[in-house]
Amino acid sequence: MDLKRKIAQLICIEIRMNLLINDQDIEKIKESVRTHQWGSIIIFDGEIKSTAKLIDELQQVSDIPLFVCSDLERGLGQHFKGGTNIPSNMALGATNNLDLAYKAGKVTAQEAKEIGINVVFSPSADVNNNPDNPIINIRAYSEKPQQVADFAQAFINGCEAEGVMSTAKHFPGHGDVSIDSHVKLPILKKSRKALDEMELYPFKQIIRNDVPAIMTAHISIAAIDKSKAPATLSKQVVTDLLRNELGFNGIIFTDALNMGGLINENQQSNEIRAILAGCDILLMPPEPDKVLTDLIEAVKNNVIPIEIIDNAYNRIQIYKEKYSISSYKKDLKRINTEKNKNLSRLIAKNALTKIKGKIKFPLTNTKPENILNILIDQDDDQTRWEKYSLDLKDNYGVETFVLGSKINNQNLDDLLEKVRDKEINIISFFSQIRAWKDNMYPDKKILTWIKSNLLDKKNTVVITFSNPYLIKNLNGINDYYCTYSDSIESQQAVTQMLFNNLKPEGLSPVTLINK
Repeated sequence: MDLKRKIAQLICIEIRMNLLINDQDIEKIKESVRTHQWGSIIIFDGEIKSTAKLIDELQQVSDIPLFVCSDLERGLGQHFKGGTNIPSNMALGATNNLDLAYKAGKVTAQEAKEIGINVVFSPSADVNNNPDNPIINIRAYSEKPQQVADFAQAFINGCEAEGVMSTAKHFPGHGDVSIDSHVKLPILKKSRKALDEMELYPFKQIIRNDVPAIMTAHISIAAIDKSKAPATLSKQVVTDLLRNELGFNGIIFTDALNMGGLINENQQSNEIRAILAGCDILLMPPEPDKVLTDLIEAVKNNVIPIEIIDNAYNRIQIYKEKYSISSYKKDLKRINTEKNKNLSRLIAKNALTKIKGKIKFPLTNTKPENILNILIDQDDDQTRWEKYSLDLKDNYGVETFVLGSKINNQNLDDLLEKVRDKEINIISFFSQIRAWKDNMYPDKKILTWIKSNLLDKKNTVVITFSNPYLIKNLNGINDYYCTYSDSIESQQAVTQMLFNNLKPEGLSPVTLINK
């Protein structure tokens, strides 16, 4: 095989289905794969039928079967309309049920391969031991290394049962930072001993159990690499630690190379540095055509030894053969089945956690007109909570007052009039954890208003549908519940707790109050 084709196997290009507006856009993608013979694609933001069709067409123009990858931490429905939505990893951790984590991995993998995805970028093996982490948070199973290791392994085992390649991330651990690496480079100041006991602990366990792939983190750890290079670009992290010391023999993906956490202060491109560091596959380089040319020149000029390319190429082919789903008979009818949806419901019900609670549920003795749901969504994404507010109104007669990103004194004055005579005020927080946002808390103006007008009352219930650490900004609250997820199933679990007889029996996998 010529050098160009070999190096192309080390590149994973990005495809966002929602940006493919017409047939010309689709043909452009197909021509890129046909011409360059890329080794992998990562695909997002579509619906199952058209995505499955495109994946099939791209496989047909690929001489070597593609790795088809996607970020599916919350099931196929996270990125593909029509797939099952599974509550977050932290929701799974709150169930304290490893069998549910195994089934989450299995359902995710099974639905993924029905549309042609054979690489799942999950589980997160990060230990979320920093409450101010704006990007991991509920994406982690726990703040406890052993619990993270056990749940990550259970998810991996579920993927293995379906013949789909899982990918543990973000090595060597992204849980103890307070900066989103999509925005800029986090620096982790810890001793090697502390890293061994916390961040590295889950990775060591899953490596011993033969996890097939690992994704690197764009974080700087001086205890491992004194140059303070991002882990993705560090030979000390990728080759010396991950490959040699920990004995990992699988595929190493970079995290996305378009992220702000990669800084480049020398003359070599980040892609060349990542290959020299020991990474096998370059994820989402901003200019893949240019990267391919640059890597070819780097090999020809002896900047990159050909042995590095050969080793990565050979490893990729071994794992492509192992995780091939080319002979699998796909069936979209096996996606989002009642059985799979029931798994999500079971996870959501078992995850619902009472952190503090004095108000007695269900609220059957309170007239609906005496209950107000104050819904806070500063991402202004009505699609995330519309069914919840409709459920409260149509089935229980409870009105919802929405506070979005545009807060003014008139909004708050109107709300004050509404809460004055209510017997029960429910505050529903939808504070989304997402890339590039670099913030997980509501506007301080909202929090100040809540503290001034509601926290000293005994009739206020706070329910957070994502970030559980909100309680640190609500000192004095008497009733606080966590779902760790804004899935429809998690919202249904809350209404069942409020108005039916669902008992919140989840166990918080992170410390929220000092006992």
